[in-house]
Amino acid sequence: LPCAPAVAQIVDFYLSDAHVAERTEVVRLASADDDASRELLRGYVREAQRTSYTAIIADAEARG
Repeated sequence: LPCAPAVAQIVDFYLSDAHVAERTEVVRLASADDDASRELLRGYVREAQRTSYTAIIADAEARG
């Protein structure tokens, strides 16, 4: 599946101890069935992708 690495990255991001509060909110939003919750959840997904991508770039730059 082409999206599997992205999904794994997002799950890993929210499973870290640094994101316990956000993880709780993501679980709540994922259980909801309304457009506002889905839009907020999309924001959490984009933030995990953005933050993870930024960390990958920083690591690559540090390695030279």
